[in-house]
This record gives sequence, C-alpha cells and structure tokens, in this order.
Amino acid sequence: MTVISALASPSWHMLWGTTKSRAAPWAGRLRDNRITDAQRATWVITGTSDYTPSVPYPPWAIHGTCRLAPIDGWESSTNSITMRQRIPDWPATLVTEWRIDGPQTESRLTVHAEEPTPALLGWHPWFRSTIDGTQARWSLAGELAARDGALATGEWMTWVEGSRRVDDAFYVPDGRVTITWGARALTIRNSDPWFVVFDEREEGVCVEPQNGPPNAFDTPLRGEPPVAHPGAPRTMTTTWEWR
Repeated sequence: MTVISALASPSWHMLWGTTKSRAAPWAGRLRDNRITDAQRATWVITGTSDYTPSVPYPPWAIHGTCRLAPIDGWESSTNSITMRQRIPDWPATLVTEWRIDGPQTESRLTVHAEEPTPALLGWHPWFRSTIDGTQARWSLAGELAARDGALATGEWMTWVEGSRRVDDAFYVPDGRVTITWGARALTIRNSDPWFVVFDEREEGVCVEPQNGPPNAFDTPLRGEPPVAHPGAPRTMTTTWEWR
C-alpha cells in the first residue's frame, strides 16, 4: 500500500527513484525558492532579474527543472545510453550518459551553455533499507554542513557515523560513500566531494552525489558554485560499483 500510494503521488519519482532522478541546473533547495539578481551578478549567471521557478513539491522548488522535462534525443549501444534535453528556463542543454561495465556503472551529467547558466548537478537515487532482512548501513569520511531549518548555515560539524538520522549535505574529500547490506555493498565514487544523504524514511536511504552543496548560489560553503559558460561546460562523473 505504501508503494501504491507513492506511485499515485506527483512526487513518486523523487521519493522512490527512477531515471528522472537527475537534478539540474540546481540540486537540492534554494533559499526563498529563487536565484536572485544579486546572486546572478556575483556568479555571472544569465539574466537581469530574480529567477523564481515553479514549486512542484511545496514548500520547495527542489532539484531543478530537468526531472519533469522531456528528453529531446538519445543514442544507445549494448551497454550505454546518451540522452539530451534542453534545460527549461535556461539557455543550455543537459547531456546524461550511462555506461555499464560488469559490476560497475558510470554516469555523467554535463551542462553545455550558450550563456552563463547554473550547473549544480546531482542524482537522487533511492536504495532499499533492507535486503534479505539485512539493514542498510552507509559510511563516508567527511564533514556535515550544519543547518538552520532546511538550509546550511556555512558552519561545519564533525560527523559521527550512526549518531542520528540525516537529511544533510556532506563534504567528502575522497568523493566516496559506501552502502552495505551485510556482505553486499555498493560504493559510489563521485568526481566532486559533495553528497546529500537522506535516511529519515523507513523504506529506504537516499545517497545523492552532487558537484556542489544545496543552495550553493546563496551559501557557497567551500569554493564557488558551479556555473557553465559558452565553450566551458560543467560535468559531474559518478561510478556505482557493486560487490
């Protein structure tokens, strides 16, 4: 019944994970659900006024505009697929690539822009809390971004594994998170040192590789937020390996 109810919800693909789980041109939440004129000026993003997106999952305009947008074209082989789509509201194209090689899958998200465009990319996959009766455990070596309510404050906290449930951003220098179910394990390696982990639902755990923290255009945390420029695309590469 829980799964049926979720599939009937307009947010079912975000709650349970599908090919629409990609996030672009931003991942996570935006402060006040907008990219402001001041933020545009700071990061040289296209436009001269505040950008206020739709809010499909109140109260947040979350995970960008690409998840619900159509795919414009694709190419495939026996072990790979490449998909292209225009990014709604922005002068740019998102290219999504998947390649399977035995127990390892590589995914790549790339924003090609005609004008400076936000390129905060991410994945929002869900994994079962239990497999064959074994509880999922996740581990990483990094720091947790402290938050006030739903948004980061810019402060950092030492993370103690298993100390509490989370819906938080982590800075992970080695770009690796591992989920284990007993002897079974999935290692996620990301080209960028950012992950969001959500384990507040009993049904599953969500480990989200990103190329920057949520709300990066307002609170960069570490470094500048990712912006794609003409001739200078932004890419995030992630590998998913089972053992």
